[in-house]
Amino acid sequence: MIAKHVPPKGSTKSSFNRLVDYISDEQDKVHRIGLVKSVNCHAATIDAAITEVLATQQQNTRATGDKTYHLLVSFREGEAVDNDTLSKIEAQLCEAIGFGEHQRISAVHRDTDNLHIHIAINKIHPEKLTMVEPFGAYRVLGETCDRLENQYGLEKDNHITKQREGQSRAQDMEAHSGQKSLISWTREQCGEALESAQSWEDVHHVLKEHGLHMQLRGSGLVISSDNDVSIKASSVSRALSKPALEKRLGEFVVDEVRPGQEEGGSSTKSSYSKQPIELKVDTTVLYLRYQQQALQSEQQVNQALASVMTTKGRKLKALDLANKLKRLAISQETNFITRKMLYKLHFNAVKRQRQKIQKTAASAKSQVYGQHRKLTWADWLKQQAQQGDNDALTVLQARQPHRQQQCNSLSGQYVSTLDSAVLTGADNITKKGSVIDKHTGVKETAHSLVLPLKVTTTTLIEALKLAQVRYGNTITINGDDAFKQRVIKVAVNARLNIQFTGDAERDRLQLEERYNGKSREDGRGITGRGNDESGRALIEHNGSRRRDERKPSQSQRQPNVGSIGSEPPPSRRHGLRNMSELSVASFKGQGAVLLSRDVSGDMGQQRSGNTVDALRWGIFGARLDEAQVSAAEQYISERMSKRDKGMGVAVHEPLTQVINGQFAGSRFVNGQLLLLIKIAPDVISVLPIKSDVRRLKVGDEISINSQAKVTRVRGLER
Repeated sequence: MIAKHVPPKGSTKSSFNRLVDYISDEQDKVHRIGLVKSVNCHAATIDAAITEVLATQQQNTRATGDKTYHLLVSFREGEAVDNDTLSKIEAQLCEAIGFGEHQRISAVHRDTDNLHIHIAINKIHPEKLTMVEPFGAYRVLGETCDRLENQYGLEKDNHITKQREGQSRAQDMEAHSGQKSLISWTREQCGEALESAQSWEDVHHVLKEHGLHMQLRGSGLVISSDNDVSIKASSVSRALSKPALEKRLGEFVVDEVRPGQEEGGSSTKSSYSKQPIELKVDTTVLYLRYQQQALQSEQQVNQALASVMTTKGRKLKALDLANKLKRLAISQETNFITRKMLYKLHFNAVKRQRQKIQKTAASAKSQVYGQHRKLTWADWLKQQAQQGDNDALTVLQARQPHRQQQCNSLSGQYVSTLDSAVLTGADNITKKGSVIDKHTGVKETAHSLVLPLKVTTTTLIEALKLAQVRYGNTITINGDDAFKQRVIKVAVNARLNIQFTGDAERDRLQLEERYNGKSREDGRGITGRGNDESGRALIEHNGSRRRDERKPSQSQRQPNVGSIGSEPPPSRRHGLRNMSELSVASFKGQGAVLLSRDVSGDMGQQRSGNTVDALRWGIFGARLDEAQVSAAEQYISERMSKRDKGMGVAVHEPLTQVINGQFAGSRFVNGQLLLLIKIAPDVISVLPIKSDVRRLKVGDEISINSQAKVTRVRGLER
């Protein structure tokens, strides 16, 4: 875990409302934002909390510094932490740097390879109205992180810096862009030669061979490349600082000859240019495409900016001409007071027009830069991967080192190539090639499927099916024992044709044997067992599984079918049932005719359509009248007929069980109100209701009990 202060860019001060807008912006992603909360604020909503913080900041009129503090807390790759632990960590970190009583808003981000928290803190105390500036925050945050890692069992991170600021920033740049920095390139190409140089002439000669030169700047030395990129000499090595070199070589000697200006031609062996960091995959073709597109984008920007500036100049020239003519006309006025007033009015009008022209040009320039944003190598690879390029995804995944992670995941030996449709429909693709599924939130890395900390049984079934497609029928379960047992139980309940590695396969076989023995005793199939969460989720999932277009495995058994010749249940053993209890027809004699009085019970009467409909609607059948059932069946039939014609319509089916799902809307059919509930990515359940659902919004989490009561699930966590 790493915690650090994020300073504002440039010389501008931070804006609390802009910072909160950024950290709470979903950016059209489903799984980007986790828990969002405010602390030490009286307001009930985030927007109201922003207003409260701004009002507190305005009450302090003496402070001239930045009144907003941006704290970033990042966890190791793949580390999963629950919301309660995140809240405790956030509170203890803020308390450690003196902001325990201050107003703050935090947001958990889950759209990258590293779970992280953004915390926007008001540096103005809400009661004292004094501004607090943390002293030695870097050291305090490092010590606090080390203590919290021990307290909550988190992965250990390095909190003591062993590099200078320039080296650290170079590593950040390389991680962000995927390209080698000048510091790293200089250290690799000529670091040893510079440290072993015996004179200033040798130092300058080594630098010239690599297209570099050294010069004085301030109280130190800088190394510059021929493309005007400069670094401090001490950032390459402490032995190259000015005091160290002058102690070894004497007073600094300036070299007047720049690289490429030597007599007899250039002696440069190599020169620095931004190149991709070496990976285990070949990036030559992709990087050539990146350079070509970057050059085309730069040309388009230059052309668009030239057009904007031409338009601006033409308008200003026309304005100046109109200004001269207008002033000439005003000068003909004989009354001094009138002429002076006209001059003033005209001056203000011209000023407003000039400001309008300049504002329009500035807006056009911003639009040009927004349409042709300059991308780094890693950002370009991410963009190409989101467009379905598997080669770009492979390069991104090569940047991700393979290491054992403390998270719940599924993996395997065989790895298939992702379909382009999966990439284009993903919620996000990280700079290390992790693909986050939009529907389930499952993160697919180069080596495994990482599941969320809190995962539903339906999501777990979908993840197992995805793992079966990606890794084959043999899957490795990584995680704690509770997660492994849950995966095994769900796989057995869903009757997936999957085998596991290690002890998990032994546990799966034992569970199947125990369930099969129980089903033989009860005279029923596997699906009849238990009322646990996985059993209920399997019932909810059956609708989508029945319509699955994939061919089922031969090893799968039919539901609710007991084995032939099985023993009767205990209540019926060692005895015979009375013939009057059996629903069969009896014949009096060989020549007797079957009459209605010979049929026991209601076998002589066909079941009515209403009875059949009630059975189709499960536990809600007894509550529905004929008009409601007719309207619902008509709507389901209409939607399924459109699906059969190839239209992109989800599976629609009657709701038969108590479930939790997402509100997908409502429909009026023949005067009846139908509730639509999304229970799976491509499954909609339909239930006729009489209550008002206008307060619900599409996407709200709802629950439906056995009384058909609809309740919205509340909470800040998403």
